[in-house]
Amino acid sequence: MKNKKLYLSYFWCILFIAGLIFIDQFTKSICLSHLKGNDPIDVIQNVLQLSYVSNRGIAWGMLWGKVNFVVILTTIISAIIIYIVYKIGLRINFYTINKVEGHIIKIRNLKILQITLMVMFSGAIGNLIDRIRLGYVVDFVYLKLIDFPVFNVADIYVTLSMIAFVIFYLFKLEEEEIFILFKSKQKWIQDMKIKAFSKKQD
Repeated sequence: MKNKKLYLSYFWCILFIAGLIFIDQFTKSICLSHLKGNDPIDVIQNVLQLSYVSNRGIAWGMLWGKVNFVVILTTIISAIIIYIVYKIGLRINFYTINKVEGHIIKIRNLKILQITLMVMFSGAIGNLIDRIRLGYVVDFVYLKLIDFPVFNVADIYVTLSMIAFVIFYLFKLEEEEIFILFKSKQKWIQDMKIKAFSKKQD
């Protein structure tokens, strides 16, 4: 039953990521159909504009033309993120089963971290799909008011999740909760027993 809950949580994670990637790819397909080769569309005069741009680098034109390198780098980073998301699921399940002290707060914090990383992963994969399929990333949102570089929905995912991660890490999350994710389940059990023993000694 407990394993079923764990698998169900992973199923919802996959569904959430798939939904975000679909939104990104859908908006890009609309851009390719209606903006490529056409004049930009003003959503808000002199403030927000939709304009097709093919980006062969990463953010703000960095690593321009180095598509293969960016694909490899993105794949590695994405693999690390999805591994952490997987371990967070195991950790949440571990807290739930063992009723660790303060587990409700710990679970809530880990779920927020998990969602943040899933949004980040979705953005990375959204742009990775473009690079593999097209050889470049489709950008189309232009903040004309501040002359901000043209971006897309996946970029929004990555930017907002990065900001959320930094804020959450600095003010809410204990460092232990990050580092312990890279330990084995046996180590989790061992640490829990050590803490329980230390508490009895006190």
